[in-house]
Amino acid sequence: LERIQSDGKLRRGLVCTIDLEDYDFKKGSDSLIRATEGTVLERIPPRVKIRENAPLELPHAILLMNDEKDDVIGKIAKGKMVYDFDLMENGGHITGTKIETENLFEKIADTLYDLFIENGGTFSFAMGDGNHSFATAKCYWEELKKNLSPEEQKHHPARFCLAEIINLYDPAMPYECMNRLLSGVSDPEKTLSEMGLDLSSLPSLQELQPILDRWIESHPEAFIE
Repeated sequence: LERIQSDGKLRRGLVCTIDLEDYDFKKGSDSLIRATEGTVLERIPPRVKIRENAPLELPHAILLMNDEKDDVIGKIAKGKMVYDFDLMENGGHITGTKIETENLFEKIADTLYDLFIENGGTFSFAMGDGNHSFATAKCYWEELKKNLSPEEQKHHPARFCLAEIINLYDPAMPYECMNRLLSGVSDPEKTLSEMGLDLSSLPSLQELQPILDRWIESHPEAFIE
């Protein structure tokens, strides 16, 4: 997939189906595909309810791979064009070419495996976007497979989820610092002290967010952007 974004930059991706057996959103997971954010479990049941009778789901889930040399997508030969059109609302332009030869499939698989080993052999992809869509699909599959035979489980459609794999180093995917703006605070130093934080050595956002959430619960005059 090649997309000319509204800013004129080219973003490339590899659209494929992902085996949900290789994904686990739980904290501390050692699965091949891992979440990059905490999963809010309360969001899952209503999403499962919506999806459980759907014959097909087309979420825009993005997986990130660590491919600094651009060995995977950069070296894929273009196949047969399957779509080529402008996107609505000034969204840019998109084209898709189909990967259909056995040799190309094998080349991609071999390159992904080499990348996996090069990156330490621990996991292949991190969720870039759509973690709750993936978590919903995973929970639904875990329930569904309880009533399937091992043979039926192998190829059941619900076992797989559509995703786009994008290189972490794609020039069209810049990463910028994430910030939290805390307003409604009269004494910043006192607030930091109440949270047990030191301004000179703040924790990561993953660790900071729960601290902010707990403090906000008892300080309704303040809010976070």
